[in-house]
Amino acid sequence: MMIHHWLRQERYPRMQVFRSLARLTRPIVTFQRTKVTISNEDHKLRQFIIYHHVERIYTDLKELGYHDNDPLKLTDLIKLDQWHYNGTEPVDAAIKLLGIREGARVLDVGSGIGGPSRYLAHKAKCHVTASELLPDNHRVGQDLTSRCGMTGSVKHICGDITTTELGKEEFDHVVSFQAVCYVEDKRRLFRHLSNSLKPGGTM
Repeated sequence: MMIHHWLRQERYPRMQVFRSLARLTRPIVTFQRTKVTISNEDHKLRQFIIYHHVERIYTDLKELGYHDNDPLKLTDLIKLDQWHYNGTEPVDAAIKLLGIREGARVLDVGSGIGGPSRYLAHKAKCHVTASELLPDNHRVGQDLTSRCGMTGSVKHICGDITTTELGKEEFDHVVSFQAVCYVEDKRRLFRHLSNSLKPGGTM
């Protein structure tokens, strides 16, 4: 798996590849790959989405001794909510590579049930906006974030990332763990994300 790093330069509107990280070597966990077509009033967006049945997380939490609506320990939850490959390793790598610091504003694209967003906010003490396409994932992500007591540092939004209003020069950093690989119109995606970055912001 390769993590790419872009730097937004104020004088140049296009993003340029800045650096790459070598492969992460921990054995990967294989999930079912499902092809999904999403339609709305504006357009159709096709993605390949890798995920468990979204409600499975609650069954797993019960096996750890949690009941419905119990407060959650993040250290327990991160064993279950990192739906990308290699667990928290890619998130730690992104923190280091992008230089994410305390108080930074970060956009997580394709956040699933919010695992990377919560871990990132906790580890880097930053503010994360977790953007997710699928309403079920978004709903569960909001619930888990609330039960972790992290609503002050993680904000969830739901919708197609290529059309969602993100604001201009709103974020210091943009991260995504696999999700952007499955967005069909990447030119439109990266133009939209670039506009949301502050000058000198990284992706």
